Amino acid sequence: MAASLGMPSTAFMTWGWRLPFLASAVLISVGIWIRRQVPETKDFKTATESGSIKKAPVAEVLRSSPVEIGLAAFLKSAEMIPVYIFIAFILSYGTDQLSYGRNTLLLLVSAAAFISAGTMIAAGHYSDRMGHARMYTLGALAMSVFGFLYFAVIDSGSTVAAGLVILISLIPYALMFAPEPVLIAQNFPVETRYSGSSLGFNLAGIIGGGPAPFIATWVVVRFGSMAVAAYIALFCLIGVLAVKALVARGRAREHRSVDQTSNPRVIREIA
Repeated sequence: MAASLGMPSTAFMTWGWRLPFLASAVLISVGIWIRRQVPETKDFKTATESGSIKKAPVAEVLRSSPVEIGLAAFLKSAEMIPVYIFIAFILSYGTDQLSYGRNTLLLLVSAAAFISAGTMIAAGHYSDRMGHARMYTLGALAMSVFGFLYFAVIDSGSTVAAGLVILISLIPYALMFAPEPVLIAQNFPVETRYSGSSLGFNLAGIIGGGPAPFIATWVVVRFGSMAVAAYIALFCLIGVLAVKALVARGRAREHRSVDQTSNPRVIREIA
């Protein structure tokens, strides 16, 4: 953002856009350091010691958990679509359609990201108490309503009101994002957990987040901004249904596991 604000647009488009990618090397180093400080989970250590790690985890998870991958993708898409619209599409819509200053929008979106970071930490903490599915559902339902408020305020032409709504726009996203790693990862066996979660996350980028700004651009020209809000709301509701389905399938697996371990034959084999 500093590069965009501090240099002519021609210079930024020619070479300045590379600066954030170069600066990200520092964040990558910090991320690697943090990851090395985090101990492996007990489940992963047990799987490693027992030799149950799969040699081809991607193929295994595609065979054993295709439904979980699909549900994870819908769950993640519901969060990615609004955030891509609120941080990428708005830069085009706000400047071209509403004549808002591009630099002002960049500053507001960046401030919104900082606000969401703090919200995310709090949401992650409280989701451990109230339940990860409940926290995600709260965020998704809030986002499904907020999209309509967001575009109504943006379209009003009030710079102050628009600035306020942009600043809080990523709070519902943070409520959805914070519990997602647990919601998704816990639905895959430890042997394929990383592969299954990664497939769900990346599939969401293909079907949800990536195309969202382009779809929003097409929709707003033909049907107006409220149709974009409806697009957000639709996927948020799909995300809620995906969470409910994942929770239901997880409970069914637990019941099957209990039934198997309570079977006299299984008990004799364990003994």
